[in-house]
Amino acid sequence: MDKVFKTGDWYHYRMLPEHEKVIYMHIYRGVSELRHTMEFPVRKYGGAYPTGERIVEIMLHVVWDNPRFFYFDATNVAWTYTPKFGRMVFRLMFTDYFSGKGIAPVEQALLRRAEEILREAEGCRGEYERLVCIGRHLARNVRYMEDAEKRNTLKDLEARTVIGPLLNRRCVCAGYAKAFKLLCDQLGICCFYVRGQGLGENGWGNHGWNAVYLQGRFYHVDVTFDSLDCQRTGQYSGCYFLRSDEFMAKTHRWDRQQFPAMPDDYPNPQGGSR
Repeated sequence: MDKVFKTGDWYHYRMLPEHEKVIYMHIYRGVSELRHTMEFPVRKYGGAYPTGERIVEIMLHVVWDNPRFFYFDATNVAWTYTPKFGRMVFRLMFTDYFSGKGIAPVEQALLRRAEEILREAEGCRGEYERLVCIGRHLARNVRYMEDAEKRNTLKDLEARTVIGPLLNRRCVCAGYAKAFKLLCDQLGICCFYVRGQGLGENGWGNHGWNAVYLQGRFYHVDVTFDSLDCQRTGQYSGCYFLRSDEFMAKTHRWDRQQFPAMPDDYPNPQGGSR
């Protein structure tokens, strides 16, 4: 594996209309260049400027497509917007690692950890076996961060990025999903982040998981739910690995118009039932 994070599938970018892709690229370049503040022109479309809230939503698209931006907290931004002049100014909030000297050592630690996980996966025969390897590893070795552990601290912030699962071994759903996508990106496997809701002990709540492309079809993968199963039973079942829309709809909600249909479960190679 090269000593850099690879750029994977930009699913959320591809789903944007052309005028919003321009905004996406302004934000992408700003984050790539480690700019704390960025300013860029915003043009009218259909007779109106996009709202500031919509531009912030596009910022989230950048993070979902690029989990390697571990230093960027897209959920905590301050911004000003002056539609009259067609200018958007962001004053961005980043993690404590956001400095020229701070990012590099963390990035190298993440790369080393990713290499450890992928070393076994790269020895597998095909994409299915590689996906099993990384999904199983994350589910078994990373613990879900419970609400009682969240104190708005740096660890809480890291739990929403790849630092949580890869370095701290604990995270929330966003951390699991971003780590799974990052590892798929390194393997050259098409994978993207799915945002929706999940059904937990306290009812429905915001949730994130993945979809992967395997042998001509898309499938759902929810490493968070599989990891919670591991914590409860001590065993990895893969119950939420390569599943269909029908199966996932029992415990998940998402905007199906934003994502491709996933009509089938992946055939169980062992021939057993799930």
